[in-house]
Amino acid sequence: MTVTVRDDSDHEWTFEEPGWMPLSYGVSNGRFQMWSARRLMIFGPDAVEPEIITSDEDIHYVFGLEEGWVLITETSVSFFRGGAQRSRLELPDVVLAVKLDGRRLSVTMFDGTALHVMVTADGLSIA
Repeated sequence: MTVTVRDDSDHEWTFEEPGWMPLSYGVSNGRFQMWSARRLMIFGPDAVEPEIITSDEDIHYVFGLEEGWVLITETSVSFFRGGAQRSRLELPDVVLAVKLDGRRLSVTMFDGTALHVMVTADGLSIA
């Protein structure tokens, strides 16, 4: 699918995105973010070009924090800062739901178990 984003300063970007998952979007720390199945695009208020983060798995959830970006896929949690992956946790089952409370992620698995993940500037750890 073709996606075009235009900001108030008349900057315009066009992307070709995979269509097997719907586009998702949000705002974190004053920045608009949009993600498709495999790519997160972050548009800052003064950015000429968006920051782009790619994933080797389908992206289901995205959280923008001061420390960086957290991407939740079907079976992993990844932490990105400065466009690079800094930390990744493989999960024991498929993710059913995720909740962020401060810097703590509560991840509910398909089998009903819950896992808690702490996000710090250094990366991810099981809480």
